[in-house]
Amino acid sequence: MLQTDTKTTLSENHGRPVIEWVLGGISAIVVSGLIVFLAYEALFGDNSPPRLVVSVDRIEQIGNGTLVTVSVSNDGDEAASAVMVVASTSGDERQKTIELDYIAAHAVRRGAFIFDTTSLSENDIRLEIGGFVEP
Repeated sequence: MLQTDTKTTLSENHGRPVIEWVLGGISAIVVSGLIVFLAYEALFGDNSPPRLVVSVDRIEQIGNGTLVTVSVSNDGDEAASAVMVVASTSGDERQKTIELDYIAAHAVRRGAFIFDTTSLSENDIRLEIGGFVEP
């Protein structure tokens, strides 16, 4: 009587196990869905331009002046480079500028101004974005 291994006979008769086919099908569906989503976003997705907002982080008295730390946030979907931040104080004709080289989308960069006066408050400082370039 010839005895055969039943496991070998079953796997030879049926090919791959069912679990491999199920997981392969699920993987194919996930990858296909990802490709369709990325193609749709590339063709029809809206990108908002850089939306830059500047604000005072803190004011600190140093030596003969005042250090004003500012943060610039980009709430848009595109990056901005060469961002010019302009600061002036009330009653002073002079303006101070700093240039931030790059602000990625949905990111925050920080900078600082040093003013000669020692009695500044947040209400005395006027900040604005002087301009930027889209990279």
